[in-house]
Amino acid sequence: MSPKVWLSFEKQTRDGTLMKLRIQDLPLERIGVATELMVKYFARDEPYRKATGFPNNPEALEEYRVYINKIFREAASRNVMCCADTDDDNQDIIGISSVAVATESYWDMTAGKGTEEAKKINAIFYDVSHKFDILKEFNLSSYYSGKSLVVVPEYRGYGIAEKFLTVRRLMCGAHGIPMTAAWMSTFATQIAAAKDGWQTLCELDYGDIARRHGVSFEGVPPTNKYMAAWPLYESNRLDN
Repeated sequence: MSPKVWLSFEKQTRDGTLMKLRIQDLPLERIGVATELMVKYFARDEPYRKATGFPNNPEALEEYRVYINKIFREAASRNVMCCADTDDDNQDIIGISSVAVATESYWDMTAGKGTEEAKKINAIFYDVSHKFDILKEFNLSSYYSGKSLVVVPEYRGYGIAEKFLTVRRLMCGAHGIPMTAAWMSTFATQIAAAKDGWQTLCELDYGDIARRHGVSFEGVPPTNKYMAAWPLYESNRLDN
């Protein structure tokens, strides 16, 4: 069975070429490729992983590789990929978004447990995730908790992150999930979420996090925002 296509859209490149793209479910046979993209870009670019030294420790990156490959395969995970909208089933993956059905507010965000980098980031995640209890605040039994979102660098700046966030809302509508939420740790994800109509529920000062955990952040917004959105019920539309 062909993967479900959640959204088709067009974007004009900087040289004027028209890109036809789609966001679809990530096939099991592409998990290996998706895992390598996460290691190459997400683990090296995401602010918390940069601050805790993941990019500089091959052992930590390998530990993350095992972790994210496992996450992609869990029954609770919902993973989608962005690619060219063609008939080729082996087209390049240019972005990944992953959420998971969470029935507890403090979804497991561990990134391995063996390396010092993993221990430090797990401590930060534990600290951050306990700042807002979304299930209690909105009287929910479950929600889609954001796990990761990455776009390959040469495709950044085209609004693909915003489309991924729209798809999270479409998935809520299709699967009967009342809400989706995630910590938006970068300028790009915060802007994308705001454009897609997500609301900020909680903000944490990066300076406070750095002082509490003995790390240093570079190129981050003033705050890390916990943002949420509600379901959409329209699927597979063409957006420009």
